[in-house]
Amino acid sequence: MLRHAMLTLIPFGRLKQETYGKYRERRLAKMKQNVDNCILVIGLIFLFVGIVFNVIWYTNFFQPPAGW
Repeated sequence: MLRHAMLTLIPFGRLKQETYGKYRERRLAKMKQNVDNCILVIGLIFLFVGIVFNVIWYTNFFQPPAGW
């Protein structure tokens, strides 16, 4: 906070500071590069884990009723 206070007192001190708008644009551009594959990979991991747990359940714990 003191740094921001001192920069407001120094003329042209704020020119070095990145504005929130520029920071947001930079972050969004950086995030868009990795978003395409991230959702697909996470979805495939969850699908794989779900299949593994289903196989474990049906091989070890599932006991169908006598009429099946």
